[in-house]
This record gives sequence, C-alpha cells and structure tokens, in this order.
Amino acid sequence: MVKGEYVDLILKGVKRTTIRLGIIKPKYNKIMIHGGGKPIALAKITNVEYKRINELTDEDARKDGFPSLK
Repeated sequence: MVKGEYVDLILKGVKRTTIRLGIIKPKYNKIMIHGGGKPIALAKITNVEYKRINELTDEDARKDGFPSLK
C-alpha cells in the first residue's frame, strides 16, 4: 500500500521506483499497487538494484518521487 500523497505521482509516471532498506526479493514481476484502501494501478517490476545508502544518487531520489537526496 502506498501513501495517498504518492498516488498522483505514480499515475503520472513521476514516481517509478521504490527504495527499501535491506535485500527485498520480489515474489512476482507484476504487482497491484494499493492506495487509500483501493487498487490504483498494476505495475510491472522490470529491474531490481541493490545499493548501499551511500551509493544512492539524486537521480535515484527523483525516480522515487523526491527532488533530491536532501
């Protein structure tokens, strides 16, 4: 489930990634994204990258819906 503030960013294609702490291996390559208690989009996982926190870039932040890492 995503926070309501991210729903529009996802639907507009601004938020295209999600950064998670730890090693997360997706079980499926397609997932239903839920927001506000209802399904909002079907997403396809095309790539999973593992990075240390100090390896994250401003581009990573922008793809996740933020203007920069700061």
